Amino acid sequence: MKEAMRQSLTKDIGKIITILQRNDALTAKDLKDLSNHVINDVALYKNTDAATLAILIYSIYKSILCIEANKHDEVVRGLQILQSNLKLKQFTKYNSSMKQLFTLLKECDSRIKNHIQDVFYAAKIKKGTNLMERGLSIARAADLMGVSRWDVMQYGGSNVAVEQHSESWPASKRIALARKIFSTKGAPYDSLLVDAGPIITLALSQLLWILEPLRQKTGMTFYITPAVYSELVEKPQTIRRFQFEALHVQKLLREGTIQLYSKKISKQTTTRLTRLANNSFQIKEGPLEILQAGELETLALAMETNAAMLMDERTLRLLIEKPTGMKRLLEGRKRKRVKSNPEILKQFQALVGRPSIIRSVELIAVAFEFGIIDSFLPEISPTKDLNAAKRQLLESVLWNAKYHGASVIDHEIDEIMQAVLIM
Repeated sequence: MKEAMRQSLTKDIGKIITILQRNDALTAKDLKDLSNHVINDVALYKNTDAATLAILIYSIYKSILCIEANKHDEVVRGLQILQSNLKLKQFTKYNSSMKQLFTLLKECDSRIKNHIQDVFYAAKIKKGTNLMERGLSIARAADLMGVSRWDVMQYGGSNVAVEQHSESWPASKRIALARKIFSTKGAPYDSLLVDAGPIITLALSQLLWILEPLRQKTGMTFYITPAVYSELVEKPQTIRRFQFEALHVQKLLREGTIQLYSKKISKQTTTRLTRLANNSFQIKEGPLEILQAGELETLALAMETNAAMLMDERTLRLLIEKPTGMKRLLEGRKRKRVKSNPEILKQFQALVGRPSIIRSVELIAVAFEFGIIDSFLPEISPTKDLNAAKRQLLESVLWNAKYHGASVIDHEIDEIMQAVLIM
């Protein structure tokens, strides 16, 4: 553990102790505020010790009303031992005392005993979405907190800060690109590389089924990489709340709607992309690690195959399409000056080129234009003609996707509807 981090965490543990010893009407609020403070260190240093402490503080905050008086004192004593171990640089004992604190919280109240795992998971998810607000990619935030992208996207879809983000292209331009990609007459692409995010959004929105009729109408082949397969199938199979979605993805793979790309993807290209991406921007403390290799595997494959991409991850899209927007996003999230490295960005742009990227909302809009979701049209009535029914359907399906993780701003939904409904 770095010395600056050790000192910072020692002070933060001291603050928790003070708040709990005071034990007044402001205890819960102060714990929540302190938790949000600690997460800044997590986002800044990408440090697992800071992440664990942030989870602990948030978990205490969530459980504070259920902690009995005698257990409250035990929690305080446990925190004092934790702080002492950290002060003495006894890191093995520190980790052991941290584990004991989590065990103690699980035993605090029988009313939450059976659900405490969900409490801790919710704590991790909350922290993960705070990381997204500070400019990290969804996959990077999920990996850092030890949760899946399914969890982070489900929580983050309705998060205000996630709504208010920059986009590199106007929605109308990306809709035009989606129409070109899925054209039934001389389409420039016969395959689409699909990232994990859009599949998760479609699954949570109960829209995965639209991929097969899209494939049949256009002849498009949907590919996922091994890293995306792990995110969509292997990880959620260990999470009860998402096991069925994982089985749904497996079914689409078994039936050929989605295909796993079997050829070896250049590790050298992925490694180079990762190095360039994570050295493109920096703050005073050092380079910002904004993406991970798994996220860039789909991009590496697109470069090798010249295929289009289906990707909701805005961090990567901004880096590819509008680096200046990426700089503004990072500065807004971190509230401090971010410097870009023009030479590294130039190398990244030269290596990547201009891949064609669409999002889940554009794919949904094309499915709407093909009439694939017409079975959900509301009934026609004297007060609702066909055009009004179509407007209601398109609006509902786009907002449904947004609140299940799709990367789209409010006004873009209006732009998409205008572009689609005038056709």
